[in-house]
Amino acid sequence: MLETELNIAEALAREAGTQALLLQNQGVLRHKDNFEGPITQGDLVADQIIRQGLHKHFSKDTVITEETFEPNSPIPTTGRVWFVDPIDGTIDYAAGGQEFAVMIGLAIDGVPRVGVVFEPATQTLWRAKPQLAERVDRNGQAFKLDICAKPVPKDGPVLAISHSHPSLFVDFLAQKLPASKIIKKSSVGLKIALIADGKADAYITSAKRIKLWDTCAPTAILNAAGGALRSLQGQKLVFGGTIQHGIEIIGTTPHAEAWLSKRIPGVIEEWITLRKTRKHSS
Repeated sequence: MLETELNIAEALAREAGTQALLLQNQGVLRHKDNFEGPITQGDLVADQIIRQGLHKHFSKDTVITEETFEPNSPIPTTGRVWFVDPIDGTIDYAAGGQEFAVMIGLAIDGVPRVGVVFEPATQTLWRAKPQLAERVDRNGQAFKLDICAKPVPKDGPVLAISHSHPSLFVDFLAQKLPASKIIKKSSVGLKIALIADGKADAYITSAKRIKLWDTCAPTAILNAAGGALRSLQGQKLVFGGTIQHGIEIIGTTPHAEAWLSKRIPGVIEEWITLRKTRKHSS
C-alpha cells in the first residue's frame, strides 16, 4: 500500500538533496516577507526537482511546495495532497551547516500517510508508509523504527528543541519538567526523526508559524513508528484549510506522552502566572 508513492518520494528527495549540496556555497538570494526566512538557489532547484517529479508521476494530485505556494491559498482537506519542504533548515543550510533536510509528505483526506525526510549531509533517510517506519543509512541498510515500548529516562525526558528559533517558554518548560537532556537541531524534520529513532522522547515548539510542509512528512514517520505529533493541548493536527498550524506543537513517544500529559499543564499555569507577575511589576 502506497509503496509506489514512497519509492518515488524517496528518489526525488535524494536527487533534490544531492543538488542542494552542490549549491550550498552560493549564499542567500533574498529574504521572504514577514521574517519567514532566507531563500537560496538550493531551495529553488530542489523545489523544482520535487515539484516536477510529483506532477509527472501523480498528475491528478495536489502538490504544495514551500517555494511556489501563494499566501492565503486554501488547502484541500480531502483527496491526495503532497506537502514539500525542499530544504527544511534553510538558515543552517545557508550558513554552511549540516542540520537541514529535504522533506516530502503525502496527506490523504487530511491524514499524513507517506513521509520522507532526507539529510543530505549524512546521507541518512527516514521514510514511512502506514504501519512501517524505517531509517536508511548511507550504505542503504534499512532499520525498522518502533518506539512503542521506549521508556522515559528516570531523570526525565530527552527533549529535541530548535537551534535556530530559541524560545523562552520552551526553555522554561525544559527546566521545570525537568528534561534530562536537550538536543538542538535546526530542522523540524530532523528533530522529529530523533524521536522516531528513539534518540529523543519529545519535540516541543512554541512557534505558531510552523507550516504543513514542515510537519506532514515527519508526522507520517512518527505515526508509523508508534509516536504522535499533536498540539500542546493534545488535539490532532489538521492537514488542510490553512498552511499554518497556528498552535504550539509537541511530538512524543507513547510513554513520553503519558509522562508529559501529567506535568505540562502545571508548568503552563506556572508560566502564565510568571508572565502576569512580570507584566504587573514592569
